[in-house]
Amino acid sequence: MYLLKMEAFTAVAVWAMTSACRSVARDWANGLCPRDDADLQELGAKLSSTAKVYFPGSSEFEDASARWSTLAEPNVTVVVVPGTESDVVETVKFANKKDLPFLAYNGAHGALTTLGQMTHGIEISLSQLSSVEVADDGKTAKFGGGTISKTVTDELWKVDKQAGKFIGSVIFRPVQNADFPKQ
Repeated sequence: MYLLKMEAFTAVAVWAMTSACRSVARDWANGLCPRDDADLQELGAKLSSTAKVYFPGSSEFEDASARWSTLAEPNVTVVVVPGTESDVVETVKFANKKDLPFLAYNGAHGALTTLGQMTHGIEISLSQLSSVEVADDGKTAKFGGGTISKTVTDELWKVDKQAGKFIGSVIFRPVQNADFPKQ
């Protein structure tokens, strides 16, 4: 019976420690809470100088992983803020190599219940990849992966343009009396 109590106590202690490690600042828990530093250094070495990596307990982590809804929150263990498209590629390759789930964030994200299925994953915050480039002829525009709809609206408005309706990541432009080419 004593052995069973000790095993149960040990299991509860390990669970408590790993749970606490996810919510305390990295500097405070250094040495107590292993976070696969070697692996993260491997990832960090492949990222650009403008990329950032945040851990639970830091204000940057809290800001980057904040959501407007607490419905089915994903469990994020590290936030990577890519500075370039190549940083996104390297982060996804790293996640796949380590068999870690990842989720691209842009803004505060929605209330899809499937987001809550992500556990111990990597958040890829696209906030530094916000851009709007309107073509010289004014007929098309390119948007960076981290661009939120308000930025699109504001930037297009500055050049006397406007977008149609936004639905998810697709933009629909109203078309009237259009002649579509036949194939």
